Amino acid sequence: MEGMEVMQFLLDSGLSDEDIMRLAAAKVKEFAGFINHETALFFIAKERGLNQESLNSELREDDNVDYDDFLIEISDIEINTSNIVILGRVGKIHPIREFSRKDGTLGRVGSFSIVDNSGSTKVVLWDDQVNIMNDEYFKFNEVIKIIGGYTKEGMDGHLEIQLGKKGKIMLAPDDISPEKIPKLADREAFQNLKSISIAELHDREQSFIPSVIGIVKIEEFCEKTLKKGGKSFLLRFYLSDNKNSIIVVVWGMEAIECFKTIDNDLAIKISNVVLKKSTYSGNNELHFTKKTLVEPL
Repeated sequence: MEGMEVMQFLLDSGLSDEDIMRLAAAKVKEFAGFINHETALFFIAKERGLNQESLNSELREDDNVDYDDFLIEISDIEINTSNIVILGRVGKIHPIREFSRKDGTLGRVGSFSIVDNSGSTKVVLWDDQVNIMNDEYFKFNEVIKIIGGYTKEGMDGHLEIQLGKKGKIMLAPDDISPEKIPKLADREAFQNLKSISIAELHDREQSFIPSVIGIVKIEEFCEKTLKKGGKSFLLRFYLSDNKNSIIVVVWGMEAIECFKTIDNDLAIKISNVVLKKSTYSGNNELHFTKKTLVEPL
């Protein structure tokens, strides 16, 4: 479905041009600028009943489709979703392995993680699909686009992406500015999932942070009235080591769940968070994503 068709769907649903522009601006702000105007329209249309099956059908049948209309963030993918389009950077790369099937034929499997501004997930490739991993442009921190993927539960119980028969991976897509996706932490830190020091966080630009360790000091937990209307829970706490500290921000139901887990003076490890600059203080903060994990130590 082209962008104009999404716009027409919203108009047919009873929204005015002004309503659509207002809702799109609010959606872009909600995602802290991590989505563009067109993607915001797509999410709004889905919320108002846009038929996902018809979208999936078009994605399968129209080779001239603008795939960016289907682009979603990793934090928004769910189990058993098909024909998804993901844009991100290559994270940890696992070696390609060979195995023997029951019929005696030889199979190959390879996997890697893909990371965007909202989180990370595992991508699994089979047989000829793994050839892309031998390409000179397939390497850590490079921007890629996955088209025609589907999700399933992996053997470890976590969600993973696999490619459909017509799925493909685009290396260094020329229609995407790499600056839109902050580079990952240095190779050693990401590949080995070593925790980044809090001092380092203050010197970094906006980026995805695999993990960080510190001591908790809760600043506030409250219910806030949002500018766009409605209410949401907010949790803010300091994460500190012996010398440095940084504010961690959690919204919504994640704030409630995190508040149940942490306590003052508790040592924790936080994984899969986004480092952003506060629009109020100008200082760096850590923000939860839907993939964030909190582990007491």
